[in-house]
Amino acid sequence: MNKLKRRWKYWFIVLFSLTSVEVQSQTVQINIAHSETKEPIENAHISFVSKQNTKDLFLISDSNGNIFIPLSDSVSLTISHIAYLTHKVFIEHLHSDYTVFLKPVVFNLSEFVITAQRHIQPQKESVYSIKTIDAEKINSKGASTINEALSNELNMRFSYRPSFGSNVNLQGFSGEQVNIMIDGVPVTGRLNGNLDLQQINLNNTERVEVLYGPVSVVYGSNSSGGAINLISSKYGKKPYSLKSTVYTESVGQYNFSATASAVNRSKNIFAVSVGRNFFGGYSPMDTSRHKLWLQREQYFSDISYTRLFKKGEIRTSISYFNELMKDRGELRPPYYKTAFDTYYGTQRIIARTHAIWNFGKAYHLDITSAFSIYERNRKKFFRDLVSLEYIPVNTIGENDTSLTYEYFIRPIFASKKQNTFFNFQAGTEFLYSELSTARIVNKKEDVTEYAVFLNTFIYPLKNNKLTVNPGIRYIQNNRYNAPLVYALNFNLQFTHDITLKGSVAKGYRAPNIKELYLDFYFSESIQVYGNSQLKAETSNHYRLSAEWNKSYEKQAWFIEVSTFYNHLTNMITTAQTNITQWNYINIGNFYSQGYSFLLRNKSKYVEFIAGSNYTGFLFLPSKELQNINYYFSPEFICNPSIKLPKYKLFFDINYKYTGKLASQYLSQNNEVKQSYIADYHTVDCSVKRKLWKEKLTFVIGVKNILNITNVPIQGRVYGYSSAKDVTSLPIMWGRTGFISLMLEL
Repeated sequence: MNKLKRRWKYWFIVLFSLTSVEVQSQTVQINIAHSETKEPIENAHISFVSKQNTKDLFLISDSNGNIFIPLSDSVSLTISHIAYLTHKVFIEHLHSDYTVFLKPVVFNLSEFVITAQRHIQPQKESVYSIKTIDAEKINSKGASTINEALSNELNMRFSYRPSFGSNVNLQGFSGEQVNIMIDGVPVTGRLNGNLDLQQINLNNTERVEVLYGPVSVVYGSNSSGGAINLISSKYGKKPYSLKSTVYTESVGQYNFSATASAVNRSKNIFAVSVGRNFFGGYSPMDTSRHKLWLQREQYFSDISYTRLFKKGEIRTSISYFNELMKDRGELRPPYYKTAFDTYYGTQRIIARTHAIWNFGKAYHLDITSAFSIYERNRKKFFRDLVSLEYIPVNTIGENDTSLTYEYFIRPIFASKKQNTFFNFQAGTEFLYSELSTARIVNKKEDVTEYAVFLNTFIYPLKNNKLTVNPGIRYIQNNRYNAPLVYALNFNLQFTHDITLKGSVAKGYRAPNIKELYLDFYFSESIQVYGNSQLKAETSNHYRLSAEWNKSYEKQAWFIEVSTFYNHLTNMITTAQTNITQWNYINIGNFYSQGYSFLLRNKSKYVEFIAGSNYTGFLFLPSKELQNINYYFSPEFICNPSIKLPKYKLFFDINYKYTGKLASQYLSQNNEVKQSYIADYHTVDCSVKRKLWKEKLTFVIGVKNILNITNVPIQGRVYGYSSAKDVTSLPIMWGRTGFISLMLEL
């Protein structure tokens, strides 16, 4: 009996060994590595054909740079990656592990993007038109806010309003039509439809992604004109890290920020970020007590914790922002010893959680949730400059506090299969917003919106050369009946170097609480009132682009040509109803169309970016007015940069021409009047030097070399000014010099 048992054990061991040998021999490991550093390359794309598999198969290398393919007598491999030269190899007898070394290209022209994607992927493969500005570029420009970082991008314009701050106009759309997010979470706190971009600092930002065109299917009703997404920095590469930045600008701006992170057992990541920004205000008349650009003092902080798992990760964070903006009034006659001062206070708290969980290699669950508290208060004081007393002014409308609570959650379940005909992205979104203030008749109002959406990705051609992306979104709003929102995008890899992209989409936006109910008191001469009878906006969008992306060993080229057409119905804007009163109203149709050209080239020492666009706008306040033509406005950019690695020096020049923007508006007598904003040029330059083993970065530069401050404006121009009697529009605060020091340990 014992002999029989020993024989069974013997045969079991032999059988197991043979099986193991057979299993191991069925696949071989291909390792993809950097030709110089020998480090593994993740997300390399590999297609292969063998005698056993005559059909082209497609795989992606893992975090260790590995892929596993069936054993074959002969195999043909094509390995590509956006940062490396494409490599082709034929292996006669592939019976053991094999390593392929890729040579890096000079310039990564197609960066990885995440906004509106199923997972992170090269921009070249995305169905959307996305532009990225990374932290290195932001630092070189000395940019501390979004508008400074994006000031040289095509089809983007910025303007400033004293009590509302800076706002953006993207392809003719502004305010509520452009969704501004941090890690996919919308930022709360819009005033008069616009989010003050000077309140969003870039201290903890890895890159900014700008998505041109509608993304209403994925991101909801505030995204019909496009989206700007700030991607937060990721930590975990070092056990401990510290980054500190000091920035000063001659206009009277002083910024400081610091970030520290720690990693425990490669699974727990802790990060803390704090900072303070101060701006003393600016006015063309330096002796004036009142400043056109108001004084600002900001404090901000962020605490985050990330837990890494084998199958995913969970990141939770809480951020705090506090700003005090001071509007000091002019001295009052006859003694010029007193004045009225108005203070605007803002507090914003956002608690965010982001979780990703992978179910094998084919599916993953992505959940984003956030809870936001936004408080805005206005206080007016009578200021006695002799006794230094502050006496509160209790006149109705002069003091107010508004409080907004917002809860948001977006779970998405998506597939990421390889060598498949079909992938999908299915999700739901819930948004609850509540506003409390004395400036609402009922003191409190709320809006609830629930949506389900489905994005599908169809690959009818081999090697995924064509991606067709139909998507739909069903919306339920507690105050409006929403239409079915849809989109159809495509990406065609016409050749290895040429990509065609196109989209057809429908947008929708329901009025928010402030547009419906809030009465905003700015001054005795300007009061803005909500309108509970507003209709929802609907829009149609079309976009087509072609990209040529060619990388060589010593230089790389990128050329993009694109065109777009937008039509917005029931546009919500403000209209003057009497001398002091403004109301939100639906007024007519808005159209925009344009053509863009972008060229990028980089060699070993020089990078050159140039582009232009020609965008037309048409505003029809009523159906009876059919003979009004488009008004076209040109733009041109030229951004050369030079690097001298031997001396660790980098030179940047940013030039932009913003052409005359003409439009028309409807007067109080229902007459169509002409309006415009004059053209202007801007030039910035900077020099960057890396010191102390590249741990210390020193940047010095000059902004607005041509000293542009205000530009002439006539009449009302949608998205920029609602007042017909305004004669100048604030653009910048004049020529300034800046110095930035960044220490990274």
